[in-house]
Amino acid sequence: MEIFTAENVRIGGSAGSKGDVLAQIAAFAVERGYASDAAGVVAGLEARETEMSTALMDGIAIPHTKHAAVEHAALLVQRFDGPVDWSGEDVSVTLAMLVPEAEAGTTHLTLLAQVSRALIDEDLRAVLTGGSAEEIYAELSAKLA
Repeated sequence: MEIFTAENVRIGGSAGSKGDVLAQIAAFAVERGYASDAAGVVAGLEARETEMSTALMDGIAIPHTKHAAVEHAALLVQRFDGPVDWSGEDVSVTLAMLVPEAEAGTTHLTLLAQVSRALIDEDLRAVLTGGSAEEIYAELSAKLA
């Protein structure tokens, strides 16, 4: 199963809180076949957020977890219609990275490094916050190649 596909980009919708966003990420992961248990994914994402907020710049957050509920590594992108309070930051785009526990030291670190490096690019951040799903997929795929 591929980590990132065009179907892993979702635009639109709303969330009332960071917790709502994490629940939507988990449901999306189960829907796409990357995870078996949404509650487990949420628990993993929440545990990571208690260590340090994953909100970055330009309204983007990179929630991530390595958890037993994750069966296949995934990168899921969601852009909401409006911002959500994310530990004091306004976030409207999430790039969620989900990795099986067994791949914690390999896939997790590699994916996190690739996404973090890609987000340095202002053009990519502009596409994430204002481009179409197709543009997001094309631009992010090119950066991760």
